[in-house]
Amino acid sequence: MKKTRLVLISVIILVIFTVIGIFITNYGDKDSREDIFDSDISDADMTIKNIHYTKTNRGIKEWELKASSGQYFRDEDQATFKDLMVTVFLKDGKPLTLVGDEGRVATDSRDVEMEGNIVASSGDRYEFHTESLKYSSKERRVFTPDKIAFTGFGMEIKGVGISIDIDRERFFILDNVSTILRPAEQVELD
Repeated sequence: MKKTRLVLISVIILVIFTVIGIFITNYGDKDSREDIFDSDISDADMTIKNIHYTKTNRGIKEWELKASSGQYFRDEDQATFKDLMVTVFLKDGKPLTLVGDEGRVATDSRDVEMEGNIVASSGDRYEFHTESLKYSSKERRVFTPDKIAFTGFGMEIKGVGISIDIDRERFFILDNVSTILRPAEQVELD
């Protein structure tokens, strides 16, 4: 009887140590640390992945937002985004697409601020690169105080700052402007 009891206790102890070993191997400190670093620890009221939002006015699409992820902060009236693409629609429906690493939208005014590797393009008409950009929803204007490199309309322009009036389809380079004009045979007309 003592031998059976000793064998039974040994088996129970072996099972307990096996279960503990499996638990430590699969759920121990290593994975806990990875989960902490992989998860977004934030004070956001909401976190969303694969975002697609469209702003319309009287049934007409004004702008569209896509992002790989975003967070909403109710107290700050702000949403932040990663891998952001904002498309603003001109009066004729043609798109002006703004792409950047990250951005913010003020939820009350619908103004957009973008940062990091900004590329703005209007189809095959023009394109410019900069490091930050703002879009005023009320004024329907895109602008930046940063350096820009613009190509389109038979020109290559470098300068500091740009302001684009969306509805009038006009743009102004604000400072330190240098322009290269291409020969007319290289320019495609709309």
